[in-house]
Amino acid sequence: MELGSDHLNICVTKHVYPRVIEEQSRMQFNYKSVPKQRSVQVLNSKDMQLALRGLVSPMDICISCFGMQDLKQHPFFTVSLCSECLDAFRANVFDCGNDGKCLFCALCGGAENVIACERINCPRVFCMPCIENIICLESGEDICTRKSWHCFFCDTEQMLDSVLRVRKDWRSEFMAIYQNTCNVDTRPDLGCKGGSKKIRVLSLFDGIATALVVLKNLGFDIEIYYASEIDPNAIRVSSSNHGDQIKQLGDVREITEEVIKKVCPIDLLVGGSPCNKLSSANPKRRGLDDPGDTGVLFYDYHRIRGLVTKHNKERHLFWFFENVALMPVQARRKIREYLGREPKFSESADFSAQRRPRLYWGNIPWGPYKKIDVTLQNMLEENCNRIALVRKIATVTTRANSLGQSKNEFKPVLMDGEPDRLWITEVEKIFSLPKHYTDVDLPKTRRLQLIGKAWSVQTVTAILRPVHYIRGHV
Repeated sequence: MELGSDHLNICVTKHVYPRVIEEQSRMQFNYKSVPKQRSVQVLNSKDMQLALRGLVSPMDICISCFGMQDLKQHPFFTVSLCSECLDAFRANVFDCGNDGKCLFCALCGGAENVIACERINCPRVFCMPCIENIICLESGEDICTRKSWHCFFCDTEQMLDSVLRVRKDWRSEFMAIYQNTCNVDTRPDLGCKGGSKKIRVLSLFDGIATALVVLKNLGFDIEIYYASEIDPNAIRVSSSNHGDQIKQLGDVREITEEVIKKVCPIDLLVGGSPCNKLSSANPKRRGLDDPGDTGVLFYDYHRIRGLVTKHNKERHLFWFFENVALMPVQARRKIREYLGREPKFSESADFSAQRRPRLYWGNIPWGPYKKIDVTLQNMLEENCNRIALVRKIATVTTRANSLGQSKNEFKPVLMDGEPDRLWITEVEKIFSLPKHYTDVDLPKTRRLQLIGKAWSVQTVTAILRPVHYIRGHV
């Protein structure tokens, strides 16, 4: 069963997953949920009631099963989970439905009667029993009946009267859950085995060549940069900025083994297949396996990676594959199965003025990264009396209305006291692209579409910096 838009239209009103979806989530993910009738379980737990009255520390009881043995710190809240419940929680916390919202409560890990945060970029959900009987004893019923609600991560003031608190380091724990099973190559001999320090690159789904911008920013000595791209406007932008440094190979579907033999060896393979068929921004997304859609192009990345590995001889290959974070869990698991790696999570808000959560599969040494506090005000054109109304903007997509914030398309800038949208030069700066990078006699809407498909240069710079270090210090 597909989680249909009739139940999950978060852009209109807060939604509650009905029981049929609760049952389906358990079947699909083979998850042992917390007991049904959780409200009764909470009320009948003497230890939980003592904790809620402040007579016992909430750290002394599992918030999911109410056991008191083998307790561990909850990843997000100042409470505990027993080892068994914590393992289940970590395994399923990022499982999302087709609306991009998680299927399991961010506190107890249960799937019973959950309510989703109304913010488009927040995937978190909470179950009604936790809200009413644990988190907000006084206002829980009111929260569960509101038409619009921001969750406890987005509005922590709702928890002022609660014995629970959101952990200050919950974001780092959020990322750590992604990273704790990632296997990466960190041997210092990977840099130049079988070759020189000059780097040979193959960029699939190259777009406007943001990967090349990153490599130049990092100071790589680029021997050759092969690219696969079919959008003539994207090629026009990349060619205008990089000239004959880019050797175009055409459509990824037509890159044969003979072509790979000619371009090998390759030191770095990068790519992110079109994400519109996986993104939660697309209500009709069809995943990876519809032969009539672009989701299937992921398999070409997998195929080409195999061919490069086969014909690279002794040359070590660094590689990564990128896509949206809020994809259906079935797609994420299939990508993991084919690429043989767990995804790593990165949020562009750690490096830029934009929230852009993405997943990266690969063999590149991963972080930790130094976060940079960049705000929208830093990105606005100077001396134009422009004032940012938000610190960070929501994800820029190919749609022009993505420059507006929230479902009401709130304009994030004041200019001369009047609401205004971001200018294209400001959007380029937010992506850390050179000013007028996309200014090649294209209309504004088309330039925005090209940028919306691009990578955040700051984020990919942070990811590739370890490769530059390894190749420069061997």
